[in-house]
Amino acid sequence: DIQRRDLPPRPAGQAALDPTLRIFGKVWIGPDVRIHPDVVLIGPAVIGEGAELDRAVTIQGSVVGPGLHIPEKLFLQNRVLTDASSLSDLPARLSSHDSGGGTRRPAWAWKPANYQDTFRTWSRFSYVRFWKPLFDKAAAALILLLFAPLIPFLALAVKFSSTGPVFFRHKRQGLHGKEFGCLKFRTMIQGADDLQRKLRSISQVDGPQFKIEDDPRVSRVGKFLRDTYLDEIPQFFHVLRGQMSLIGPRPSPVTENILCPPWHDARLSVRPGITGLWQICRTRQAGQDFQEWIHYDMKYVKNLSFRLDLWIFWQTTKKIIWEFARQF
Repeated sequence: DIQRRDLPPRPAGQAALDPTLRIFGKVWIGPDVRIHPDVVLIGPAVIGEGAELDRAVTIQGSVVGPGLHIPEKLFLQNRVLTDASSLSDLPARLSSHDSGGGTRRPAWAWKPANYQDTFRTWSRFSYVRFWKPLFDKAAAALILLLFAPLIPFLALAVKFSSTGPVFFRHKRQGLHGKEFGCLKFRTMIQGADDLQRKLRSISQVDGPQFKIEDDPRVSRVGKFLRDTYLDEIPQFFHVLRGQMSLIGPRPSPVTENILCPPWHDARLSVRPGITGLWQICRTRQAGQDFQEWIHYDMKYVKNLSFRLDLWIFWQTTKKIIWEFARQF
């Protein structure tokens, strides 16, 4: 029943929303979305470009990918649907949850029959819990040793290129949701947060993230540090402290993680990484960045292995060398 549909063209940025639509919480609705009568959307949720929601659909805490058709009376809770193949087992339809009097219960009172926690655990002497932290700390110590002579010059460049501190510190969630102050070399001018709020309407990515080309908040030195990934060097200290890993899901603040329950538990079942599968595989296609972020982080946790980490490390190394060479 769930498939991609070729919809007739509509004016850019418009969506066909039925007046009976009910929305609770934060919901992002892309352009060219068709929503039929009696639909309930409970945030946080994302409805991708060109999607169609048939009559009496209820969606709670889920991401519906671009162009997907959700058939009538379907109840989706805590799902990430990127394409037709992303659903191997459909949750129960709403009709099976109707009460005897025909009145639907609140969507948040239900869980699909096939619901299960997404939090993942590993044995004590597995690669993830035993060997990976050892490899991480050894590699982080070596990298910091190699870059030690460069760090003072980078700090001076940041300090004298624009007003503000050398380092940018921001609260991020680590393993099991434990917060830590994630450090990077500062790449933006002062007042960047206030400016972001003014620029939010022209963000080129969907979901809670923010990105625009030629971001005016980024300083000249900051752009160089970002393009060469040198702004990430302080994060290797977090790896030594056991707060981060070389490879893992993108470190995110609570404000972003609460927009993807409960599959955020899968992301938080491992330490966040300086690089990861999403950073290597994302396409930056319009309207898909948030969905790809969730998809690749979930895919990484599901398939985590030494071989996968080695492949991501190699792809990241090639990417860094290529981007650094482009600067000269």
